[in-house]
Parts: sequence; C-alpha cells; structure tokens
Amino acid sequence: MKDIKKDVIDVPFTTSTTESTTIYQYTATEDMMFLAEIMDSTYYPVSLELYQTDSQTASQIVFEYQYSIGADRGYVFMPAGSQWSFEMSLTHTAASGTISFQFTPAAEASIPFSLPPQSRTLLTSFTAPIYSNMELALYAASAFPLDAQVVDKAGNVLGAYSYMSDPYMHVSWFFNGTTFEPGSEYDIYISNPADSGSDVSGYFILELLLTENDSAQFTLPADKLPQTVYTRVSPSDEYITKVTLAEASDLPVILQITNGDLVMEHEFFIAGQQWQPDQIVYFKFNSETQFNLINNTSPLTAVNGQLDFIFTPHNNME
Repeated sequence: MKDIKKDVIDVPFTTSTTESTTIYQYTATEDMMFLAEIMDSTYYPVSLELYQTDSQTASQIVFEYQYSIGADRGYVFMPAGSQWSFEMSLTHTAASGTISFQFTPAAEASIPFSLPPQSRTLLTSFTAPIYSNMELALYAASAFPLDAQVVDKAGNVLGAYSYMSDPYMHVSWFFNGTTFEPGSEYDIYISNPADSGSDVSGYFILELLLTENDSAQFTLPADKLPQTVYTRVSPSDEYITKVTLAEASDLPVILQITNGDLVMEHEFFIAGQQWQPDQIVYFKFNSETQFNLINNTSPLTAVNGQLDFIFTPHNNME
C-alpha cells in the first residue's frame, strides 16, 4: 500500500441546544478528499454539517457513538478552490468533544481517470493478498452513466455495475459476488457508454475488504425474551459489514447488537435478508460484542435458524 500524504487535524467542538456552532473553515488548494471521525463526545448523537460557499453542496454527517466514521466511512469530495464551513448541529443536550478531520489530495487517495465517449479502458489491476471482497467508489464524475467491470485473468467477467449518480456525489459498488482468491490477479475496466462528444473524468477509490466470516445457529423459544446467539471478542479494531439471516423457520426476528454503550437493532422479515448498517459499526480491539435475537413472531412460535456475519478489520477500511 502506498504512503498517502494527508493532513490530520483534531478539532475540539461544543454544541448548543439553540443554534448550530461553526468549528472550522477550509479552502481546498487542490481536489481533496475529506473524512471525519468522532474521537469523543459527552453526548450522542451529534451531527457535523459541511457547507460549500456559493454552492448548493452540503453534507450532514451523523455520529452515533465514539470512533464512528462519518459518511458511511466514505470521503466527501472537495473541488480545488472550493471553500467550506464546518458546523455542529444543535443538540438536545449541550455537548463537547473532539472530531478528527482528514484532508487528502484526491490524486493521492484515489485513482484519477479521463475517458473518451464510447470507450473502455483498464482502470487498475490488483493481486488479492488474502480472501477478500471489493468496494469501488466513484467520486466527482463529470458525466454519467459510467460502467465498471471486474475481470479475472482468464477474461471472465465476475461482476458489473453502472454508476448513475449526480456529479460530485459519490456512489459505491460493494462487490461480494465472488471472493477474491489469495495470490490471484484481477483487472477493473471502466467504460463510457455515452455518445456525448466529451470525455468523462473523475476519481475512483478501490478498497479491498479483507473479510472474516462467521456463523451462528440459533433456537428461540416462543417468548419475547432476548436470547444471546453469538458473542465475539474483536481480535482487532473492526467493523461488522454485513449480517445475513441465512435460515429461519418462522419470522420476523429482531437482531440486537450490544457493545459497551452501543446498542443497535434490525428486524428481519424474510430468510436470506441481508443487513448492512447505514453507519458501519466499529468495534474496538478486545471489546466484547453480544448478538441477541428477539422472537417477534405472531402468534409466538419457536424459531430455528442461522445468522451469517462478515467482519472487516479497521485498517482495511481507511
């Protein structure tokens, strides 16, 4: 992995119960990528609002717990010359804490591209270091649509995706249709299908998600008491990127995740349903997480089934 230069600034903040509070201002000297991580706060949730001067561009990042990374761990693109104001939204209770801001040149943090109309080109190649999946995020494209394919060295197309978003808003392709094999080589191609007469340019960020999978079989009695079906002590700082209800003899059931003060819930209504938290759940090294299920069937009946989990180490998501 290349050594990416970035400016990291820890910004103290206070919030008010009556109005937003400006905590920082910034001018991008070149195309930049911005990332925010909450370090501590006396109250949750807190929200960071980003406003681009003389533009309609605005983003709100909600932090629900310590060390969470805003914008679904993705970057906010800041064009060269743009000016930004950072404000903390009002809260129900006055709060104080620290947010870490990361500013990284877009050309350092991502793969720049420029593609003529009705053309296809190799964006990048990679060798999987371990069993992994992929996330390919598109930022700041000058036109749409834009297509991407991941291809193995035998020429087999393993997956394809069409980006249809608006300019300057990032959209991600999380590819887990095939797990990349350790030591195997893969290519990513992009194509511009439009006949617009002009090039399309922008930035991609490729993340190889080195995953760890686990499963838990469960039996729930015919009552609504939470049942612990899986307990995990995190071997590193890690995220839970996906939970799948692989099997269930009856439905619905409610998944409850607890880690310290963090509590999250999601209700599954069909077998095979997958859940990817809106804000990626971040567990600290050596912390214990309990996964409880609540039987929500009506009338209440015993439920048997299986949950599948995907965990991703934190240092593979930065």
